[in-house]
Amino acid sequence: MQFDLTDAEVAELDRLLGTAPTPLRPLDAVQLDGYLCGVLVQPTAVARAHWIAGALGAERDTLPDGVDAQWLARCVKLIGRRYEAVNRELLEDGRFEPVLWSDDGRTRDDAPIGSIQPWREGFELALQRHTALSALGDEAVVRRLAEVRAAASDDVDAVVAAIAAVAALTRPSRYRVQTQRRDHPKVGRNDRCPCRSGKKFKHCHGKG
Repeated sequence: MQFDLTDAEVAELDRLLGTAPTPLRPLDAVQLDGYLCGVLVQPTAVARAHWIAGALGAERDTLPDGVDAQWLARCVKLIGRRYEAVNRELLEDGRFEPVLWSDDGRTRDDAPIGSIQPWREGFELALQRHTALSALGDEAVVRRLAEVRAAASDDVDAVVAAIAAVAALTRPSRYRVQTQRRDHPKVGRNDRCPCRSGKKFKHCHGKG
């Protein structure tokens, strides 16, 4: 069973992100957390390779060749665990606890302790990179996103509630099972093979 990151692991992830090899320019740990939520609430599931590349600051949807394998493996493990933890919290609890700068010295000049703003920057970046949610045009989603943007920098609860609402609104679409359209009627194993050989399908093109 996967568990959420500890405070020490969040700090470790932030250090790793700060020492990213060129040409990567990843987000910091707080922005990254917002980015993951922006991926999780999309109406269609985002491929893991795409959101990992975005989280690590790649210009494309894939990581460049030659990235330090040990650094990358540890980052991907920690980021993946956080992604799964937030997803589980949204599904089971309808809320989550965002990663924010705390009083342990990891602050930015423009981001006061406890401010949701850096987190929101990462969330907005995800919406720019993965555009299915913005293109959805659902009025309820638009209204909730407006709440995320309008919330005061210290109103964490308002942002969390709005994000959870967006996740709930897009969940049916995100987990919809896609049906496969066939160009021709389905052929049963005991039907005549469509190739007109006269044989049953199971003895002709349906072997194996």
